[in-house]
Amino acid sequence: MLKIRLNFRKVFATTIFLAGFSVGNTMSQTAITDEGVVIDGIKWATRNVDAPGTFSSAPEKGGMFYQWNRQEGWSITDPRVNSNGETYWYSNRTDSEDEWTDKDPCPAGWRVPTEAELRSLNDAGSTWTTRSGVSGRLFGTSPNQIFLPAVGYRSSNGALNASVNGSYWSSTRYHLYSSTNSSWMYWELFFYSSHSGMTTGHPASGSCVRCVTDDTTGINGISFDAETATIAGYFDILGRKLKAEPTKGLYIIQYDNGKSKKVMK
Repeated sequence: MLKIRLNFRKVFATTIFLAGFSVGNTMSQTAITDEGVVIDGIKWATRNVDAPGTFSSAPEKGGMFYQWNRQEGWSITDPRVNSNGETYWYSNRTDSEDEWTDKDPCPAGWRVPTEAELRSLNDAGSTWTTRSGVSGRLFGTSPNQIFLPAVGYRSSNGALNASVNGSYWSSTRYHLYSSTNSSWMYWELFFYSSHSGMTTGHPASGSCVRCVTDDTTGINGISFDAETATIAGYFDILGRKLKAEPTKGLYIIQYDNGKSKKVMK
């Protein structure tokens, strides 16, 4: 079941931590805020998940890899080690859960995106580019864009695939079945220099996580004159684009300057 949190009074800004993460050492943290970026009505974090409950220090940082529906992060370079200082890789995982929920590694207020949300991001368009020497894809249209670094993935046996590609989990299950094989697979966004698209991955493999929040607008009173901005579209609270402005209920107006407004009629 999808749970929707509505907060009409709160100006949303999530505290994230710049963590000098190293296994076996104390983590020193300096708090900053990240208001996210709204793309087609969905608010995306600007950084990957690093250690569980924290974001990476910069958008081009890969963070850590995660197996599906597990909360331990894994190093994106060898030697292979997780956020608890362990090295054993769970290669025989056969999850059958419908959604990735209770073991979500995202910071408080954020969650792993659904298949539909990742499809929406992919449909928003992207270009291959480089940021601070790191290759990846820039999704969305300026000024509403996020950079996803292409830092590879770990195969289901834990082996590092350090090719220049990006692999990002969704929280949604896909059931692969044939007369000779039945296994649970899970949707993910996969890309490299020539294209991007949705595919499926084994739950024992390790991929990046880019979080979304259900606080899709983060505003009640906005700090710009809406009369001078052009409306780019209308969206429901789940981020789905609407054909026209609703006559009643809760919805979101997105403007061409990147700002959004939550409306209740």
